[in-house]
Amino acid sequence: MKLLNVHTREAKEFWSDADAEPYAILSHTWAEDEVSFEDLTCLSKAALEAKKGYSKIDNCCLQAEADGYHWVWIDTCVLDEIGSIDGATEKLSVLTSCCIDKRSSAELSEAINSMFRYYERAAVCYAYFADVRVHANADETQLDLSRARWFTRGWTLQELLAPREMVLFARDWTRIGTRFEYRHSLSRVTRIEVAYLCRQTPLSEASISKRMSWAAQRNTSRLEDTAYCLLGIFDVNMPLLYGEGKKAFRRLQEEIMKANPLDHTLLAWGRFVPHPSGRVVDFLQLRGLEPIPWDASEAANPLRGLFADSPADFWYSDDLRPWRGAEAFYSSSFPSSLRRTSGRFTGRGSSSPSSVIPSSRSCFARLAGPSAPWFSCPSSPGATDGTAAGRSSSSSPTCTTAPATSG
Repeated sequence: MKLLNVHTREAKEFWSDADAEPYAILSHTWAEDEVSFEDLTCLSKAALEAKKGYSKIDNCCLQAEADGYHWVWIDTCVLDEIGSIDGATEKLSVLTSCCIDKRSSAELSEAINSMFRYYERAAVCYAYFADVRVHANADETQLDLSRARWFTRGWTLQELLAPREMVLFARDWTRIGTRFEYRHSLSRVTRIEVAYLCRQTPLSEASISKRMSWAAQRNTSRLEDTAYCLLGIFDVNMPLLYGEGKKAFRRLQEEIMKANPLDHTLLAWGRFVPHPSGRVVDFLQLRGLEPIPWDASEAANPLRGLFADSPADFWYSDDLRPWRGAEAFYSSSFPSSLRRTSGRFTGRGSSSPSSVIPSSRSCFARLAGPSAPWFSCPSSPGATDGTAAGRSSSSSPTCTTAPATSG
């Protein structure tokens, strides 16, 4: 990885982030006229300082130097104008950096696949909010912060979650506070529990659908980056293929499924429906032991298959978690002749009725609450009434074997 010297503003390459000296790292949203690695190596000092994006680099270096660090890692973007939205110029960005040589596809791929780790291993992260001011009234500052563009971008999600320490700065580089100090405000804005924000609980403890829901209302300039910006959140790696469009998000889900075979909340996307489909007339259908009649011509929406199209499809899936008792359930509740029978999704998710993967030994549970819809659940191994469980208490969460229509 390349780090920028805060004293000389020159980049130095380290063989790996593990070998790098302690460094600070910057989290920000890109803007016009950012400084690239090529600019650092080719432009004169006067030309560099004339670029609008240079002041951000300069202030980051000054802050790191004041905090006792000699190195920083900063990502910036090279921009090409492609149109206008709401009166503002929309830009198409290709991730590059004053610490990444965009002319090397191998270096770019390595940086994106390693970026979560870069932020995780940094001594401190400076989160810069270009559209936030510090007001005399703390409530006004919090309101300003909650509206920041930083919370709408895909790449900043991992930059929020990965660092050990984070300090928030306003547009004039006035210190707002630390992530810990603003943890409750940040939690309300992002819908991410404080335990994950403050690294008290590993991200791996959050279900796949919960982590996807965190990115549901975030955007990226490149469609493929919708997937690439989440690699670190799910601790997976894959090659970058700019130009593949939505296929990138499908590839991401395939990698997640390989790495998390027992977390079927990956398939729990779409809207919750208040009750099973009207076509479900038999209890065996409800338990996934008999097929559900289906006529594709009656589908209100185009069939989409097992995987979601984007993180936005997981907006309603933030309170699902894998049901770890499924292993015992599947091994004891069904006769051996039925244990590998594929079922039909009956709760929610993809708009096509897809079969549960044979031999799958996990389902997922929704934490019950006052407004939680009723869902069918396979009766527990010890149940004697032969009926499915209904709404559960906090100690016995409501379950669903999987999803079928997006209702």
